[in-house]
Parts: sequence; structure tokens; C-alpha cells
Amino acid sequence: MVKLTGMMNFHIDPAYVNILYQKIGHDFANKVIDPAFNDFVKEVVPNYPITEILPKREEIRKRAMTKLGDNLARYHIIVDDIYISNIRFSPEYEKAIEAKQVAQQQVETQRQVLAQREIEAQQKVVTAKGEAESILVVAQGQAKANEALARSISAILVEYKGIEKWNGILPQVSGGAVPFIDLGKMGGATPGKK
Repeated sequence: MVKLTGMMNFHIDPAYVNILYQKIGHDFANKVIDPAFNDFVKEVVPNYPITEILPKREEIRKRAMTKLGDNLARYHIIVDDIYISNIRFSPEYEKAIEAKQVAQQQVETQRQVLAQREIEAQQKVVTAKGEAESILVVAQGQAKANEALARSISAILVEYKGIEKWNGILPQVSGGAVPFIDLGKMGGATPGKK
């Protein structure tokens, strides 16, 4: 069930005002316009599926203006414009429309949540890639530094560092162990020679 409420702007052809009042009377709106509007509703609106009434409201308005204009022209009533001010459906249909809109909104909300999660996942991937690349760059730099350090270390440097840290006391070892530093190799000197 569809209930339409409308308004119509009209004027009477001035040359025929007396004839309209003589034939119809002062209450011509109740006798002529209201029934014509009801006829329009019964004739035009059923041509549209109920789901198309709201989206095609302007088309219905234009058709109504033409139909009413043709119908009322015989009474010399000229339709200037009509307005469909309200369209109401049966309570059951309105509930069904509301339920459908709620469901569509929930689907759209879920799509937005999913899209947000996809964006967050992409951001995490990008962040992880960036961190991995950063770690790789640091590791490659450390490897190069280690290679350079390994090339710069010589036996003399190792012995020199050992002497720097030595507290001057020879370790107490049994069995005739050799001291850990051979002072004779330092500086190219040989033991017993000056």
C-alpha cells in the first residue's frame, strides 16, 4: 500500500471563471480537483514497482502534472505545478525497507573494517620490510667492519695488547710451560742479543 500526499498550484483561466462557478460552484476544488488527483494516483503510481516510487519521484511528479493538466483543462483549470510532499508505505513495507538499510549499513561497516584491517596489515608488512632492510644494512656494515678489523690485526698487535693488559706477574704454571708472551719477538729482538 502506498499513500501519497501532494499539493497543486493552479489558476483558473480568467475568461471562464464565471462558467466554472455557474456549472460547478465555489467548492470546485472538492468536486473537481480532489477526484482528479485521486484518479492520477490510481492511474500513474501503479505503473511503477514499489521499489521505484521514491527514486522516480520527479518522473511521477511530471507525469502527474501532465495528466492532471489534461484532465482539469476541460474545466479551464490550469495546473502550474504539483508537489509530492509525502510518500508513505505500509508499516510492514517500511519495516522491511528499514531492515534492508540496516543490513546494507552493517555490510558497509564490515567492508570498512576489513579495508582498515587490510591497510593495517600492509603497514605492518612495510614496517617489517623496513626493519629487515635496516637490520640487513647494519649487519652488512658490521661484517665490513669485522673484515677490516680482521685485516688490521697482526700477531705483533695481539702481543702488544696482551702486554698492555699484563699486570707484571708471570702466571704460575707447572711442568715448564712457556710464558704466554715471547718478549724476544717484540720489535724484532732476539733473546740474548742486544
